[in-house]
Amino acid sequence: MLEQLKYAIRKTTLGVASVVSGMGYVIQKKNPLTLGFLE
Repeated sequence: MLEQLKYAIRKTTLGVASVVSGMGYVIQKKNPLTLGFLE
């Protein structure tokens, strides 16, 4: 049970991270000025 929970948390964390970096990439492509706010 604990292993499944750890796996789910890790998967969710990776999913969130990839979405955030993907959004950051899109924003950066659209407006280079927003790059400063993301860092």
